[in-house]
Amino acid sequence: MKQALKNSILPLAITLGMFGIGLATSQPVHAAHMDLGTDVSKYQSSVTNVTGKDKFSFAQIGGTINGWIYDQAPYSYQVNQGRNDDFRMHSYIWLQDGANQAQTKAAMDYFLSKIQTPYGSIVAIDWEEGASADKEANTANVIYAMQLIKQADFTPVLYSSRNYLNQTLNVNEITKQFPNSLWLAEYWYSGDIEPDFNHFPTYDNVAMWQYNYTPRDLDVDLTGITDNGYTKNTNVNPSDQPIAPQPQPSKPAWNLQTYTVQSGDTLNGISNKVGDSVATLEANNQVSNLIYPGQKLLVNNFNHYNLNENKLTQRVRYVQPGDSLTRLSYLIGDSWQTIVANNPDVFANGYYSTIYAGQPIYFYR
Repeated sequence: MKQALKNSILPLAITLGMFGIGLATSQPVHAAHMDLGTDVSKYQSSVTNVTGKDKFSFAQIGGTINGWIYDQAPYSYQVNQGRNDDFRMHSYIWLQDGANQAQTKAAMDYFLSKIQTPYGSIVAIDWEEGASADKEANTANVIYAMQLIKQADFTPVLYSSRNYLNQTLNVNEITKQFPNSLWLAEYWYSGDIEPDFNHFPTYDNVAMWQYNYTPRDLDVDLTGITDNGYTKNTNVNPSDQPIAPQPQPSKPAWNLQTYTVQSGDTLNGISNKVGDSVATLEANNQVSNLIYPGQKLLVNNFNHYNLNENKLTQRVRYVQPGDSLTRLSYLIGDSWQTIVANNPDVFANGYYSTIYAGQPIYFYR
């Protein structure tokens, strides 16, 4: 089901205390009477009792990939079949939109009205791919999604692997608002269909552990969270008030102004004065070498004079799967040199920089 994590599995025979946040002692974790369950997507036609002791299951309702919202056709059948077989059924949503809170809002509005598991039950965010390079912005987006889930009267949970959590999110900020809300996917090659707690990947605020993926995704409820919506008071307090998007990190500070062409000026000379490359001047002003005195050129970071007329507006496009610098140039309408100049953090290696889905690309009009 969760192909991205399966392709990056590492054995967990490691010394506890590595990987940063929330790692506890080297003592093995032992647990008794913890409910077992599975999770399913379009790859499984039905919910089955794999261990013979399963009590719950999760079905994927669909997801969003950089603005493209898709449904999972088996969802309704899986939920109804699971409920008829006395499983506590819950839902999850694939979230692959990096830091784009507008896309998250659109996806949550679409799916939360279609959830077929009980109010109070879990709606998990499946966070595995598409994170932007900005951890704070990713974190704000995930918190926003979980707030919308809570507002809709469901229990928000965040699913991912330990490595991907640490690489892409500031997890402590999420668990500060949503304690014990993590569903951690870390696999141990024991060949056993029941969890081996000697290899539990100790980590703070874990509510569920996905401990194996064969013959299906196998999970253990560590806290009783899968009772939510069925036998447990969830203390969810939905509100009619809209949730404001989370604050995002400030965008690059640009001071976009105009330069008045003077007699004897050339683009090379203006470039030396204002700090913009010739390519940037040409792209932002649709000019070539032919300029004339009195002409006003839009420039970046021009601080020699206090000019405030005709400022450009900063706009953004988030990198989509399949984008390249050449494709961005075509879609935005700027030369690749201009895109590189306006996004130095993304294109630290110029034309040969690697870009990733979800990264913001700023341009000016």
